[in-house]
Amino acid sequence: AAAAAAADEEGDEEGGAPLRKLAAFLVACGGQAGLVDGWTTTQGSRVSGVTAGTSDLYYLSPLGARFRSRREVARHFALDDEAGLAALKAAAEARVASRRADVEARKGARRAADESRQRRREAGRGFTPP
Repeated sequence: AAAAAAADEEGDEEGGAPLRKLAAFLVACGGQAGLVDGWTTTQGSRVSGVTAGTSDLYYLSPLGARFRSRREVARHFALDDEAGLAALKAAAEARVASRRADVEARKGARRAADESRQRRREAGRGFTPP
């Protein structure tokens, strides 16, 4: 468990999810995924104030510079962070639309099954709908 906690503190050597997300963001900003080669992440906890205990993720460049957000990293590479945000927003909206479509499809299937069950019940009682 201590090794896992240390790995979380130091960041995943192979990149992990935060660096994959950072690479995707940089690509959306007009950069290349390879820009994050050699980068790591670290997690820190706030120790005082109203937000004490809150965890923050930092991106660390190979030269030791620390960045608090993907946008800061994009600006570091002189990329268009607004384009990256627009791409993230579009992807999130597409996921929401897909989930809504899945929910509606399940509702439709459930409704059809309920109607079929109801018809079978009514047929068993000798009832014929008008």
